[in-house]
Amino acid sequence: MKKRQVKKYLGALLLSGALFCASLQTVYAEEVQPGTEPGTESGTGTDITADGGESQPDIVPEPLAESGTDTVSGETTEVNAPRITQDVIEWNGGLLEIPVDLGDYAADELKMTIKTQEGWARSATEITENSAVFSFLGGYYNGAWDVRRWFFNAGDYELDVSFTDASGTLETTGSFILSIPVDSQPWVVQKERVVFDGSEDLVFRFENGTNYLELVPSSLDLYIWTAMGFGYHYLESGVTVDTDSGTVTIDKDAFISTLIKRRDDYNGYGLHDIVTILCDGQTVYGETARRLNEITDDGTGYYDTDLAWEVDITGLDTNNLEKYLQPSGSDGQAAEFTGTNADNISVSKTDADVISRSALSYIQNNYADQLAALGDNYTVSSRLVLSEQTADDLASDVKEAFSSCAPDATVGKYYDISVQADVLQDGNVVEGLGSLTVAMLDSEIQLNVNIPGDLKKDGRSFMMLHYHNGQGTVLESSVTNDTITFKTSAFSPYAIAYKDAVSTTQSNSAAQNTSVKNTQSTAPKTGDEVSGMLPAAAAVISLCVLAAVVYMRKRHCR
Repeated sequence: MKKRQVKKYLGALLLSGALFCASLQTVYAEEVQPGTEPGTESGTGTDITADGGESQPDIVPEPLAESGTDTVSGETTEVNAPRITQDVIEWNGGLLEIPVDLGDYAADELKMTIKTQEGWARSATEITENSAVFSFLGGYYNGAWDVRRWFFNAGDYELDVSFTDASGTLETTGSFILSIPVDSQPWVVQKERVVFDGSEDLVFRFENGTNYLELVPSSLDLYIWTAMGFGYHYLESGVTVDTDSGTVTIDKDAFISTLIKRRDDYNGYGLHDIVTILCDGQTVYGETARRLNEITDDGTGYYDTDLAWEVDITGLDTNNLEKYLQPSGSDGQAAEFTGTNADNISVSKTDADVISRSALSYIQNNYADQLAALGDNYTVSSRLVLSEQTADDLASDVKEAFSSCAPDATVGKYYDISVQADVLQDGNVVEGLGSLTVAMLDSEIQLNVNIPGDLKKDGRSFMMLHYHNGQGTVLESSVTNDTITFKTSAFSPYAIAYKDAVSTTQSNSAAQNTSVKNTQSTAPKTGDEVSGMLPAAAAVISLCVLAAVVYMRKRHCR
């Protein structure tokens, strides 16, 4: 009886295993019937499309016929093929117009191509009833060919001509002589990368072409691209072409304004460290040459889209480009910066422009009534003033604010730094509008202050403190060649503070304290102990199960 039960259980176990394996089998795709293709009905040659309809055979356009039989009347008809009507054509630049006779064909049925003996080909940009028009500059920008492969030397050139229909079937071939009476030299640009800090105009070298490759200087359109796509932004003004000196100059304010527009249009994603300048122009014959400042260096005659003019704007604060714009008023108003009152403080020319522009704006906003009596002819002259102070010169709350913001530092020198401005008319200070204090600038500037000699010491680090609106602040700063550099847009008390290097004894004491702390923190976590015991517990349970199985088998054998 026991044996039958064992067999019964064993059979059930084998049956369950077989069913389980069957459920795991891979379901294969439906086999294709012999003689049919996937997606077609068996026994038919009609393709079934995705929407259940029948697909249509490809329509092959019929070539133009030279002659043939009318299938309705049965009569033979002669067809006049297209051809050119002159054997020699003189070309003096601009668009090349070739006289043609289209025969029995319409212009929109044909494509016409001319080809040099070296294999360089151009297609007609326009075909009319009596002529075909070709451009030797059209498509110049696309990097596929070099304008200098075409005819810039005087002479006679044999060109092959072909007419084809829409399907590309050859219809008519021929040739003619292109006669060029004068030499033409292409324009020349050079590979240049200009570093731009916002203080000077951009200048690139440019030599104009001659004859049919001569460009109209006023036609040059410059636009910028910054390697992020998003289209292009044109320089709407500020471009000067001097053919005598061979230069193209871009006004710095026009360039900055274009950068601002690109930055704002694309939320900052359109500006990279290197800005590429592209240039289009028009020849004296009215043809457009695009990206005319592309160059090639390998002598193959192919342009590799390597644009010659680049601008490095790494040094610009692209988030605050407005500060680089030339300060000016309107209707005769002007602003100027006359410098600093001391040798131990300095600013860059770009930041000096920010000061003068800010001073003009501040005076106009706060002294409008006094300025109204002057009309529009006045100048706001500004300067940067640094005055050294002692602790006795400062109010107690200012000194306390400095101590609170840098409790571990020692103040070495106090300063009052300010921007002062005068309103001038006819070169004289207007009464009541002299030595006006400009409290705030339109944007941050970078100031450089020399560290006094009596504060210098090996191992000593320096920082700049600023008191503004009742609070002391440690400004972000750097020290180079005994000069501390920092940024600010507000003017009031400042202080240079310092810290000395920690002594060797203090360092050893700190190291000991650290060692003790590390020793105390090496105890293992409770969670680690529990997770480490799990494998051991599993092993013990496994041994117990094995022992139980052995015991049951021995008992069964008895």
